Amino acid sequence: MKIKVVDNVLLVFLVFAIIIQTLVVFRFLNYGFSEQDAVGFILLLGVVIVYLSRKKTSLQFKVVFIYLAVLIALISGLSKVGILASAKIYVPIVPLILSFVIPFKQARLVLASYFLVFVVFAFLFTQGYLDYSLAVQDYAIDLVSWSIDGAIILVVSWGLLYMSHFFISTLSEYYEKNAKQTIELADQERRYRTLFEDAGDAIILLRPDGRFFDCNYMACEYFNMSREELKGMTPVQLSPEFQYDGEGSAEKSVHNIDLALQEGAQRFEWRHKKSDGTCFDASVSLNKIVVSGEVYIQAILKDITQQKEDEKELDEYRSRLEKLVEEKTEDLAFANEALNNRNEELFQLVEQVSEQRDELEIQKNHIEMIHEQLTQSIDYAQRIQDSILPNFDSLKLLVSDRFVFFLPKDIVSGDFYWWASVEGSTVVAAVDCTGHGVPGAFMSMLGMSLLREVVQKEYVTHPAVILHRIRKEVIRTLNQCNSVNSDKDGMDMSVVSIDQKNKKMLYGGANNPVYIVRNVKENGLFDVNSPRQRRMLKGDFELLEIKPDKMPVAIYERMDRFEAVEVQLKQGDQVYLFSDGYADQFGGADGKKFKYQTFREAILGGAHKAMEEQYLELWETFLNWKGDEEQVDDVVVLGLKI
Repeated sequence: MKIKVVDNVLLVFLVFAIIIQTLVVFRFLNYGFSEQDAVGFILLLGVVIVYLSRKKTSLQFKVVFIYLAVLIALISGLSKVGILASAKIYVPIVPLILSFVIPFKQARLVLASYFLVFVVFAFLFTQGYLDYSLAVQDYAIDLVSWSIDGAIILVVSWGLLYMSHFFISTLSEYYEKNAKQTIELADQERRYRTLFEDAGDAIILLRPDGRFFDCNYMACEYFNMSREELKGMTPVQLSPEFQYDGEGSAEKSVHNIDLALQEGAQRFEWRHKKSDGTCFDASVSLNKIVVSGEVYIQAILKDITQQKEDEKELDEYRSRLEKLVEEKTEDLAFANEALNNRNEELFQLVEQVSEQRDELEIQKNHIEMIHEQLTQSIDYAQRIQDSILPNFDSLKLLVSDRFVFFLPKDIVSGDFYWWASVEGSTVVAAVDCTGHGVPGAFMSMLGMSLLREVVQKEYVTHPAVILHRIRKEVIRTLNQCNSVNSDKDGMDMSVVSIDQKNKKMLYGGANNPVYIVRNVKENGLFDVNSPRQRRMLKGDFELLEIKPDKMPVAIYERMDRFEAVEVQLKQGDQVYLFSDGYADQFGGADGKKFKYQTFREAILGGAHKAMEEQYLELWETFLNWKGDEEQVDDVVVLGLKI
């Protein structure tokens, strides 16, 4: 842009020089040829040469030449006709200089004022009212000379003024645009680099040929290598020869990169190798991106080694627990049978009481030992169950506030809660398994395992699909069939999937409903069109109940499709998922059930309070209602605030 503007100035200067020298030729016919006229022709020749060679001449040289040419022309005019006469031709350069200092409109006013003064003085000199102080009297009274000078002044001064304005405005726009683009590019690069470096997972940029181009700090931590060491390497160099499925790492890595380039995002698990030779498992996501016109593959790695070890350890714990319970159950049955036999002998042989006492004492001690071992095993099962429940603090990262009311009837529970975040959606479930105690605990472990498999491994977030998939796996795992005598073990559950960006919630339920509470004064009433809804209004808050499908997650006489209901949530809405343990608890003055109507009123009554206060009120209400009554079932209540 600068070169083009300077070349245009050269062209204009060349045109003006040709016009001036043409006028000089006309003057030469009247006054003769002087040394200054020769300087003018040489200057014209120099402008022609520089303009013709403009493509080979540097920008700095052309700018310096323009200013030198103007200076030479000014000195030549001064030496020819003196200061006053020279001003008629060369002082119009002043507006050009002023245009760099004052606004364009003011420069035009200065030029117009100068030209008006020139016309006045031309009239005064040619009419004899003023005399020159220099020996140029003939020139001063020559109307032709004044006319020629006037034409030169008009053309040169206005042309120079407009060219300088164009030059300055063009350069200003260019520099402002360039400065703005530079700031934007620097800001974009800073934000990208900050996100790139501060990411919690390892991020690697690969060229299309599979070689590493760049990586963040976490990638260096994963492989125990520096960024310079990783650059230029390939996934094959950081992987064992074969993956878990027996396929070679070299062929499989090329195949995955080609799929990412052709079809888009790819997700898979990969076995990696560190610089010291040790291996680790990672969940890998490949995406094609374009940076500064270049195509790259962005690989995001998440270490899942500990997760796989935990799953393996959990399976081992489950197997050992099942075997231990089976063994102890057989021992207990044998001991009970032996005890019964001894009692019969005791009644028949009263005379042998003293002889049998020691043997009965031994049997008693043996039974107590078995009972203690069983209790220890169940306590151990509780620790296992507590360890696989979701971490309470992790839910704080998904919603603005929350509480979990979890109260098993026995040591281990058949009710459980579960949540996870998958691809921008938060999936939350409250599950009530058949039975409680040890049988219910086994079902809860099966339920948590199936939720993890369907949601976290298969990336399924639609509640209806989740319920359908888990029902199918429960039927298969428990070998259930449609016969009348088939067992009906299964689960009642409510599942919600919340789109974290758009705050849209999908709900699906198997016998368990969901409650949503909204401050109607701030957010208005719910806009839900579903025959499965029920509403309850109290003060500024409205409770929306969405009823479930009336069938469990198990074999059942009705095996219809589960249906999902969509609700548009708003900031401050509160979502409650629960089992039937709270509403079915007996107590109060008459020893009756608490019931769902009372439960809804308790939820609405505390909706204006923080989640921690709601939790304490629900806890106190439940204990006061239960009183001395036995707890009838496991209890779980989840409260989420959007």
